[in-house]
Amino acid sequence: MVKLLSAAAALLAAASSVAASAQWDPQWNISNWEAGCARSGCFYNFNVTGRPDDVVPSFAAYCNGYEYRTNVTYFQPCAIYDKGEGNRGVSARFIPRKGNGILEKVAISFAYTNLTTGTVRNFTGEANITMNQFVAPPQNYSITNIWENGLL
Repeated sequence: MVKLLSAAAALLAAASSVAASAQWDPQWNISNWEAGCARSGCFYNFNVTGRPDDVVPSFAAYCNGYEYRTNVTYFQPCAIYDKGEGNRGVSARFIPRKGNGILEKVAISFAYTNLTTGTVRNFTGEANITMNQFVAPPQNYSITNIWENGLL
C-alpha cells in the first residue's frame, strides 16, 4: 500500500512539473505611446503587438481613442495592420479614473475566431501608463497581465 501511494505521489509530481513548464506566458507590447488631457477629456494613440503562442495568434494594431472625463469608459476599435487570418479585432480603453481623477492604466482587448474550431476567444490585458504629452517622448510598455474573458 505504501509503495502504491509513493508511486501515485511520484506520478502526480511528474505530471504537475510538466504542466508547470507548459503554462501560458503571453506578452503584448505597446510602442510609441502618447497620451494627454485637455478640459474635455484625454486621448491616447499607440501601436500594440502580440507575439504568437500556443493559445493566441500574433497581431499588430494602431489604437487611437478619446475619453470624455466620465466614470465609465468603453473599448474603442483599433486598426489592425498585420496580415493575420480570420475574424480578429483589437480594441483599447482607459481604465476608469480613480478618486483622484488620474488615468493610470489602459486595457487592450484582442478577440479572434479560431479558424479550425470556429470558437471565438477574447483576451484582455492591462498596462500602467503615463500621460506624457508635451512632457516626455513616446513610451513603450509590456503587458504581461493577460487573461481570457471566456468563450463567446
